Amino acid sequence: MVQIAAGSQSAFKLLYNNYKEQVYHTANRVLQSQEMAMDALQEIFIKIWMNREQLPELENFPAWLNRVTRNHLYDKLRTQASNISSLNFIQEEGWESYADATYTEAEFKELLLLVEQAQQQLSPQQQKVFNLSRLQGLKHKEIASEMGLSVETVKKYIMDALQKMRIFLQQHGKQVSVILLLQLLHQNN
Repeated sequence: MVQIAAGSQSAFKLLYNNYKEQVYHTANRVLQSQEMAMDALQEIFIKIWMNREQLPELENFPAWLNRVTRNHLYDKLRTQASNISSLNFIQEEGWESYADATYTEAEFKELLLLVEQAQQQLSPQQQKVFNLSRLQGLKHKEIASEMGLSVETVKKYIMDALQKMRIFLQQHGKQVSVILLLQLLHQNN
């Protein structure tokens, strides 16, 4: 974990290879879609890469990964349920644009770097809120309590962070990754 935290792509690739099947199968079982499971797999590992500095602090990575995976998948289902009309549109139009989110290894590395760069464009306060939400899976209320902020301020930081990151990714030609980024920011209530 220390090597990954230091930015070692080979150590991250080894971690990815060790856990990708487990995460994919869990996602496929929960989401009942190979395409969505592949997206979830990539999104979860994007989270891990973006927050790699905190990995050495984890006492039990497999248990933490299971929690992150479970939370991510449940949030994905919750988002889908709250956006049925959007889901129906996607189903009517086909999954082609959504399935385009499957990247080659080189494209995935590029996307990871761009997402990291986009996150670095955020203010330190936004980064902290984003990390608490993404890495630790905290709800808006929990983040507000931990940081001494109002829930509305936390929501504003997350929405603003999402907007800034989306713009950054769009400026770098990553239209499809906007879908991934939207899934990274689940609905916390």
